Amino acid sequence: MRLLGLPAGYRAPRWGPGAPARPSQRSRTAELRSAADAARPGAPRVWALSDLALWCADADPRYAIDVSEVLTRETRLLGNRRLKTWAQYVHTVAVMRAEREFADPYRVLSGLRQQFTALGWPVAAAWCDYSGGIALEHLGDPGGATVLIDRSVPVFREHGDRIGEARALNALGYGESSLGRHEHAQVCYQQAADLAIAGGCPAALSVARLNGAENATDLGRVALDEHRPDAARRWFDLAEAELVKLAELASVLGHRVLQPIVAACYGAVLHYLGRHGEALAACDRALQLAETCDSPKAIASARGFAGQVYLALGDPDRASALLTAALEHYGAWGLHMDTARTLRALVDAKEALGAVGEAYALHKRLLAVELSLRDANVQRENEVIAARLERAGELATQHSRLSRQNTRLEAERRALERLAHTDSLTGLANRRHFDAQLARLAIRSELSGRPLALVLIDVDHFKRVNDQFSHVAGDAVLGRVAKAITAHCTDRQLAARIGGEEFAVLLPGRGAAEAAATAERIRGTVARLVLDDLADGLRITVSAGVACGPPGGAISGLFSAADAALYEAKQSGRDRVVRSAYPVAT
Repeated sequence: MRLLGLPAGYRAPRWGPGAPARPSQRSRTAELRSAADAARPGAPRVWALSDLALWCADADPRYAIDVSEVLTRETRLLGNRRLKTWAQYVHTVAVMRAEREFADPYRVLSGLRQQFTALGWPVAAAWCDYSGGIALEHLGDPGGATVLIDRSVPVFREHGDRIGEARALNALGYGESSLGRHEHAQVCYQQAADLAIAGGCPAALSVARLNGAENATDLGRVALDEHRPDAARRWFDLAEAELVKLAELASVLGHRVLQPIVAACYGAVLHYLGRHGEALAACDRALQLAETCDSPKAIASARGFAGQVYLALGDPDRASALLTAALEHYGAWGLHMDTARTLRALVDAKEALGAVGEAYALHKRLLAVELSLRDANVQRENEVIAARLERAGELATQHSRLSRQNTRLEAERRALERLAHTDSLTGLANRRHFDAQLARLAIRSELSGRPLALVLIDVDHFKRVNDQFSHVAGDAVLGRVAKAITAHCTDRQLAARIGGEEFAVLLPGRGAAEAAATAERIRGTVARLVLDDLADGLRITVSAGVACGPPGGAISGLFSAADAALYEAKQSGRDRVVRSAYPVAT
């Protein structure tokens, strides 16, 4: 199979593969900056600044923000709505890449997509879909991410935007790789590289080459696990060849973020090829380059790959320090695949150091991440296939087949998930799982355009139950309340115990009136509970606060509104339901 190769007869441009990396040659950033300085005022200057900012979003993220701010100021003076809106898109992407912050940029991108659609600019709307999909991937919604990116591909293709199509195929390849379909991912990366070459885009080509090399390395690891050393060697050789080309391209371009990542990946591949001295030298170079490029992404990648190499070559102390530092970044960014890979190596490092307690704690965290990754993959499969089939008019038949295929995996996932996400006393979801689902459902609410309601429930005078009837009776009461709550929840609704005697119910797609009616039914059921088998004269009531957020509403605002309503219910006599005015009050 041809791996990210060049088409027959292709002549490399000055920045392309095979171009000599002369010390005197200017970086791609310098070239684009000169082009922007020389551009005529107006639209030519806007597009030149846009090219510079978007290139720097990959190669020098901090500088990208500065350029995008200049672009924003200049487009304000032009009075051209199209260009002004495009400048907002460029600035949002720059901030997202530099700050590694995705929630607010995603909301901005959703709004910009609507503006571009209204302006009759479908390609710009497709770019918002692509970038919004990248944000959703980081926000823990891979299904929604792939749906958005998948939606952008035919638009790019129809309008001949090869660069946009290359970027989207790179992202779709990442999704295939996440699902373990590395062969399919390799096809996506190959197509992306060909499109990037045809479109004359070194940034997209760099991404395709890097993704292809990492994916080839994964295929080599799979072959090793399956005891196919010859196949593994072929994949590692291909990965090495691609990384050598990519290192040359990164040097020619002056791509400060890419250079340390390539060196780190190269070190990992050299280790698998048995060239251990070269592997350590590559990792040390990667770490040095990363410290000078001011990119958290490059630093995390360099440390993560280098840590794995040091561990494999018998230095668990050095490996533990590097892997721990990399893990801080990956965990904060919600990158489940990278987090899981780093955690596996870190568990091995701690065990090698004799730190059994730390290794056990990390192993528990690894289990939770792998459950999240499995959940994300099931979600990705379901949502993407459903969206594609819905467009084809075959949703009912094909979705049924998909459901049958995923039944076994879903059952296994749910069984394992309960171990990490369930409150052991009540059997409801625990606080950790509730927080994760609240964030995910808020994003899905915005994506689907449907509301999200929240009910907070508190057992009245619960301390008296413990003091008067014992903690054993108190625990039993919490179990009975949990059953009363679940009796009024559907499969799509999440009931959780989020505190000592405090519970929560998430109702996606439900308005405030429906949520308040559910809360009232729960309140009435609890008030009628007969608890004489626990203790004579024992009776309990609950109070509830209800809030409903509009699509795109802040998570903190929704929770605060429900909490304030619960407080009002307590203050006004307990054993009642109070409905918040949110979002009107906010």
